[in-house]
Amino acid sequence: AYLDALRGSLEARIDAVAQSQLEASARALAETERLVRSPRLIATVLSGDREDLLQTAADELRTALEQAGEGAGFVFVSDDAELARSHGITPAAGDAAAAIARSVIRSGDTSRVVRTAAGGRPVEILAAAIVDRSEDTVVGALALVRPVRFPEPLRLPDGTALEAGLAIE
Repeated sequence: AYLDALRGSLEARIDAVAQSQLEASARALAETERLVRSPRLIATVLSGDREDLLQTAADELRTALEQAGEGAGFVFVSDDAELARSHGITPAAGDAAAAIARSVIRSGDTSRVVRTAAGGRPVEILAAAIVDRSEDTVVGALALVRPVRFPEPLRLPDGTALEAGLAIE
């Protein structure tokens, strides 16, 4: 009976964590898609000024980056070049984000969420195409990198610690 109760409790927690992650990803992706429609951001991407793009992105993405926490950052790419990268992400996470953002451009998708390991650390990458509405053309893509955070381990009465994990690929 104890094992059945424990199993039920663990399954409920697993379901709750999975649902919470899905909801958080959906909110973050919606925010990313909203950001790439910003006329200011689109104009800055079109201008080609890297420093101006970094400043505009820092302003426009401030809330999203603060919510994602330490280790979060962004990458802007065109089909054939990296336009700008924030200082808050590791090189491995930035490279993974750039590759995913380019794949969004090339596939014709409007956005994509990918969870992967970058440099041995789990990250969630939210990528969205940047469309110049006046020309109806894709001018680049934004990839927002968010470190994956796990809940504290669950301690059983016998001292066993159950830790959350993430299956990738």
